[in-house]
Amino acid sequence: MKYNSLQIKNVLWSLLILGLSATFGACSEDKTYEPLGEAAILTEVKLNVTDPLRLLVGTDSLISYSLSPDYATTKELVWTSDDEEIASVDAEGCITAHKVGETNIRVQSKVGYVAMAILKLQVISEIIKVTDIAVTPEMPEVFATANLQLQATVSPATATYPAVKWTSETPDIALVSENGVVTGIANGNEEATARIRVSATDGSKVTKVIEVKVKPIIPVEAIEFVGEEPELALKETTKLAYTITPANATVESLSWTSSDETVVSVTNEGIVTTHAYGEAEITAATSDGTKAAKMKVSVVKGRINDYGEALLAYSPTRGGTTKMDDGKLVVTYKAATNREDLNRGGTYFNATKYPILAVKAGCEVMNSFWHNIDLVQGTKFYSYKDNKYKTFINTKDGNRICYVNLSIPGEDNTGGYFSEGEKYADRFIINSGENASKTVSYDIYWVKTFKSVEELEAYIASEETE
Repeated sequence: MKYNSLQIKNVLWSLLILGLSATFGACSEDKTYEPLGEAAILTEVKLNVTDPLRLLVGTDSLISYSLSPDYATTKELVWTSDDEEIASVDAEGCITAHKVGETNIRVQSKVGYVAMAILKLQVISEIIKVTDIAVTPEMPEVFATANLQLQATVSPATATYPAVKWTSETPDIALVSENGVVTGIANGNEEATARIRVSATDGSKVTKVIEVKVKPIIPVEAIEFVGEEPELALKETTKLAYTITPANATVESLSWTSSDETVVSVTNEGIVTTHAYGEAEITAATSDGTKAAKMKVSVVKGRINDYGEALLAYSPTRGGTTKMDDGKLVVTYKAATNREDLNRGGTYFNATKYPILAVKAGCEVMNSFWHNIDLVQGTKFYSYKDNKYKTFINTKDGNRICYVNLSIPGEDNTGGYFSEGEKYADRFIINSGENASKTVSYDIYWVKTFKSVEELEAYIASEETE
């Protein structure tokens, strides 16, 4: 037995040596071999159906889907239903509705379980068909080569299948995408009317044709900004004034850019919004860049221009509430009280450039109206309280504007502190005073700073003529 074992071992050893020799011999030859391919995992399953999907009891539907990547090694899927009493699904993605209710249909890759999608299914007892389609805007217009989004709303809102189909009956005038985006087609200098049809897809045969006016683009020959370079407040939004030549040129063809969007951003309509102190150059240019105009916009410390939504920065300090209503801030007192103050937080004042601090408020019934400006210098905290507004202007709309000149020492009991120029206030508080009439609220329309009393009066006059 030992001899036989030794013989077998010698044979195996010889075969091993021969195998290694063959291997090394093959490696020494000038040959290349294709490497084994790597398995590509399926990473995404996209269901090409409306979510949620509605199915009538007793009907079925084969789900359309797409997979990625296309080169995945295996594309086998596993389909399941959260509640097979309501609906079941087979290995091919065919859903069968059994009884009224809701469930989820899930699909995931068989290998790796990386790709996954969930479809909400609603099994219904009857189909509610579309009876009407409304389209907005009601009088649509679009420039040649430009796009316009049409929105379709079906009635009733409970329609089972609210999807619609868009088609253009005049593709030489305008095209329309499956999502209702109309693209005007250039037609020289002539205006034309396109006919866009929108139809229900639920078999109700409800359809509507919308006329879209396609206007020619009139080139801009010149652009010019109007007025002085603006100095704006932080968080201010305003529209830059400009003129174009000819007057009927297509302003939609202009492009707007800012040299520093962290300071000032601009929309395609020339509306700027400030974000930080500093300067930025706003450029309005034609699409081909041949005509352009530039305007420097400065965001300056000491300029306050709080109105509209900006007034929400003023927080109640005595337990009351605030809300916006028709452009004004409505300040409501805490129950059983008759006073509410507002804290704007930290802000800059500049008595040299913007000495007039003014507030428009519905406060004619109040005994007093003043502000606190609290300053932090080093480690000391200075609070200038009871800085009463000494001048009031009654407005034609029944409200009152209260203002003070920060540059005059003693004008607002700050001891001339602001006459030195730009200063930062750690807090700026508007105090309403005691309300003798016992009403439950008052209104703030705006808080602004002005370069002079004359500028304030001019602004008031412009408000009253609007």
